[in-house]
Amino acid sequence: MKKLSFCIILIICIVIPAVLCLTAQADGYTVNTGEPVYDPEGFLTQTEKESITEEIRTAREKYGVNICIGLRTGSYSYVNEPDYEDNLVFLLVQKSGGTYYYDIFTYGSAEGKISDKEIDFILDAHDVYDNIKGGRLADGLIAFTRMAGRAFKGHIATNWFKTIVISLIIGACVAGIVCGNIVRAYKMKVKPTNYPLDEFSQLNLTESVDIYTGTTTTRTRVSSSRSGFGGGGSSSGHAGGGGHRGGR
Repeated sequence: MKKLSFCIILIICIVIPAVLCLTAQADGYTVNTGEPVYDPEGFLTQTEKESITEEIRTAREKYGVNICIGLRTGSYSYVNEPDYEDNLVFLLVQKSGGTYYYDIFTYGSAEGKISDKEIDFILDAHDVYDNIKGGRLADGLIAFTRMAGRAFKGHIATNWFKTIVISLIIGACVAGIVCGNIVRAYKMKVKPTNYPLDEFSQLNLTESVDIYTGTTTTRTRVSSSRSGFGGGGSSSGHAGGGGHRGGR
């Protein structure tokens, strides 16, 4: 009887924690850095998977950034951070309730090189958002891979700068044309007056007077007390950090 009770207690102590661990593991997602496109449930065809893998390889060679993509069904409560010391951009795509969601994670040097504005730009990009939300996963993942590589090198920020400059130039040209047309239209409506003032009018200046009205002096008191402002700043790198950066 004692042996039976001991066995029951032993089973309870071993089985229940194991079940709880499995349940917790099911709620999370472990980043698999050894496989660029991790799709165990078959969201992508083999051809699509190969195309995305080729884009990831190109981004790694051209921009020096490592990219991984994971796809799964259901929602996650956490992501197990990878044991990755260099740099990594990870995109997790999940399908829950018939809707696709995606989240970006950055690790290593990618955490500092890709700004929050660039992350938001990638998340909301037409080729990424519309394609993934519309179920066109391959097109969306290829667009994401290309943009993530450019963002790692700061090329997205450069494109924004060029866009602003070009927009200002075009706006200035349009404004100049409009103003020129308005001025020309007014000149056509205004007719010059050719009235001969020297023949029909005259001016006889008989008196000139200067009147002194007074002097006003304004004094401002300058305080001798001085306020000093000082401070210091420090920057910290993100070589070893990383994590969730945003999702849609």
